[in-house]
Amino acid sequence: MLRRDRQIRMQIHQVMDACLFALGFWLAYKVRAHQDLIDLFGLREWTVPFDTYVRLYLILIPAAPLILERLGFYGRSPFCARSLTAWILLKGCFFTTLALVLAMFLFHMPPVARGVVVWFGFISFGLVFVKEEALRGFASTKMAQAQY
Repeated sequence: MLRRDRQIRMQIHQVMDACLFALGFWLAYKVRAHQDLIDLFGLREWTVPFDTYVRLYLILIPAAPLILERLGFYGRSPFCARSLTAWILLKGCFFTTLALVLAMFLFHMPPVARGVVVWFGFISFGLVFVKEEALRGFASTKMAQAQY
């Protein structure tokens, strides 16, 4: 029974992480397309609509949790060192970004701004790390400890 409960929790975390990676890509697109940022850094106007990149979600959403699982992100202890969590997550975001670039190349998609891909990695790392810290904080409360 304990093993089944653990598998269900892992699957819930995988779905949450997949959603956070998808949100990270959308946020990266919005950051790069923001007019104030374009004016501040003197970037070229960028008019490619987001609908063009929705196909990447077919790769991104299943790939992100699979990459994190392969790196052992879901098998670690919930109270392991934050540096270990950050290191595994950093590698996972890097490989997910590489998979995204490879998918864009294979799908012959119109060129995306390099900033979107870079921001995607950083934003996704931040979103998932904040989720992990929130869960860690909740798990250290007396109510959560009483449950276990």
